[in-house]
Amino acid sequence: MPGKLNVAFWNYDVTRLLTEGTVRIEGVEASFHSVRIVPEIFEAMIRRRAYDVSELGMTYFLRTFHHEWHSPFVAIPVFLASRFGMGQSTSTIIRCILS
Repeated sequence: MPGKLNVAFWNYDVTRLLTEGTVRIEGVEASFHSVRIVPEIFEAMIRRRAYDVSELGMTYFLRTFHHEWHSPFVAIPVFLASRFGMGQSTSTIIRCILS
């Protein structure tokens, strides 16, 4: 019986094959969640630990160190959306899992 995993990230082109089921995570029954405004995922993860794995902005991750020297999350740097150019901002995305 596969393990269950709740995953949350915004609907990026590079993640679409996962959400459509074309690409699967071996040995895992994954449930994917997305919202219209990505910081809602960040807040849900920080405040309620709403997912097993989620996209998490760097500043949100750093906020988890506010009262302690260690975070309840492990950050794995994955850059799903990194753009630079006129009129565009650079976006760095961190995946976090509960440790």
